[in-house]
Amino acid sequence: MRRLTVIAVGVVAYTLVGSATVFGQRPGKTLYEAAATGDVAQVKEYVDKKADLNAPDAQGNTALKLAVEAYNVDVVKLLLDGGANPNTKDRNGSTPLMAACMSGQKDVVETLLAGKADHAAKNPSGWTALHCAVMMGQYEITEVLVKAGVDVNAKDNAGQTPLSVAQSRNQADIADLLKEHGATAPVAQDPYGMYGGNSGPSQAGGVTGAASQRPTDFVIDPNVIRKQLEEATSLQAPLKVIDANSESEQRTWIARRADNRTAMLRAVQKQFEEEMAFVRRVATEEKAEKTTKAVNDLVAARKNRYKLISDELRDQRRQTLQENRESGTSTTGRGGATGRSGRGRGSTSGGSGMDAYGSSTQTRAPRRTVAEPNEPPVDPDTQSQIQAWLGAQVEDKADLLKTVHELDVVEYAILHQSAEEEKAAKMQVAIMALLMLREERIAKIEQKWKDDDERTQRMQERGGTNGTQDMQQGTQQGMRRGGRR
Repeated sequence: MRRLTVIAVGVVAYTLVGSATVFGQRPGKTLYEAAATGDVAQVKEYVDKKADLNAPDAQGNTALKLAVEAYNVDVVKLLLDGGANPNTKDRNGSTPLMAACMSGQKDVVETLLAGKADHAAKNPSGWTALHCAVMMGQYEITEVLVKAGVDVNAKDNAGQTPLSVAQSRNQADIADLLKEHGATAPVAQDPYGMYGGNSGPSQAGGVTGAASQRPTDFVIDPNVIRKQLEEATSLQAPLKVIDANSESEQRTWIARRADNRTAMLRAVQKQFEEEMAFVRRVATEEKAEKTTKAVNDLVAARKNRYKLISDELRDQRRQTLQENRESGTSTTGRGGATGRSGRGRGSTSGGSGMDAYGSSTQTRAPRRTVAEPNEPPVDPDTQSQIQAWLGAQVEDKADLLKTVHELDVVEYAILHQSAEEEKAAKMQVAIMALLMLREERIAKIEQKWKDDDERTQRMQERGGTNGTQDMQQGTQQGMRRGGRR
């Protein structure tokens, strides 16, 4: 009886003091931990006690932002009803609404708008919530924002409207939706300004980049390209070498059993640099000086972009390891978590939601959106690429592959346009051939993913979970053997 009395008192005391340690019990969660883990009951205690819901944590995150990143609409609504400010910006100058738009959370977007979130607010790059939604191809969220009365013609610091962003991403459905509601695209600027040239008009305090759009008549037609290659015989041999060397890049995309994003990034960079070295040789041979400069500028811009992405991936990994140490969560393999969550809705362990990479399921905004002293600002294209790499799931890289390829097409189209202006016929064929080979490789990668999914399903049907694990282990061993050849 005495023991039961002590336990009862302990429970009552713990309920009253919330986060205090009583009789050796584990402390309660902080407001930020509760918001980040979707602990509705704990958050409600803080709301009922009139806690400061708008105070940022050590990383500059409010409880509302953490709830959005945790994909928890119930906690978001609870915080808003409790007086949380939906327009407080984080260290990167982004609002919770922008974060919800980037991560595709329609229900959260609607909840934030109902809670008086300002859809006209802009981040340091001049993006509105609509820019964010369009950049990530979120049709339904774009529709919600339009119905809420967002300015469809708002311009970012580079002078781009949501419509021009949709067109550059080849998102016809979103573009049509925006046009129906009065959206217009800005006047096209000199595309070479995006690589640091002097011909494009400057934007006061703006961000260079994302000013180009894929020409509507820029079509990658394999039949036409192959016919052109039959005449340009000198291009055939080097193109075969480039395509053969792409096998290493393909393997990194196909692998879906462990976190290999860093290796993928290196392989993508190496393949790109090899292709540009080939294009530069052809441009030099044809004395296409303007195009040669455009190639050099693009290579320099890409080198900086790859570095920023690599830095963000490294920071994400460090943050995950730190969170694991603090929470006692263990990871397996090369950063793989003990369980996989989808779109941030998976189970949590030790207070931290983890995806298959062993990374937090919270969609983290790029760390560097505002330029440091004496450093150039980050352009919107680079920001979207960073976001895509950070948010990629180990077993589903389709969106990342699409994002990477879409920007490749836009930037290669710019080089092709320059070659046309300088009448560099061979270079035009070389660029189109490279894009054709890229699309063929993408088709192979997607087919490999499909085959792998079908094989996994068959194994599950025949042997259940154990059969699937055996198949995955065999796949990993096969990839390791293949990498040693």
